Amino acid sequence: MEALTPIRDQLYRIALIQLWRETGQMSIEEIATVLAADGPEWRDTVAARIAAVEEQQARLDGARDYLSHLLTCRRGGTDLERCPEFRGQVDIPGRRAPVARARQP
Repeated sequence: MEALTPIRDQLYRIALIQLWRETGQMSIEEIATVLAADGPEWRDTVAARIAAVEEQQARLDGARDYLSHLLTCRRGGTDLERCPEFRGQVDIPGRRAPVARARQP
C-alpha cells in the first residue's frame, strides 16, 4: 500500500467526510465524533446512524412498493386514490392504524 503524505492524508480525510455525509447521511458533529475515535462514543454514533439508515430504507422500500403498485393497479390512471389496497394502508386522522395482515403460506 502506498504511504500517505500529509497532503494525501488530508485529501483522504476530506474524501471520507464527503462519503460519510452523502452515503451515511452523517452530520458534521457525528463525523467529528467518529474521526476523534475517543472511547466507545464513536461506536454509539455509528450504531445510531445504522438504525437511522435502516429506518429510512424501510420507508424507501414502502415507497417503491406503492409506486410499483401504481403502475399495475387495475384502476389505471382514472381513480387511483380509491384503490382499496392503498386505502387499507393509509392511516388517516381519527381512524385506527391499519392492522398488518399475516401472509398465508
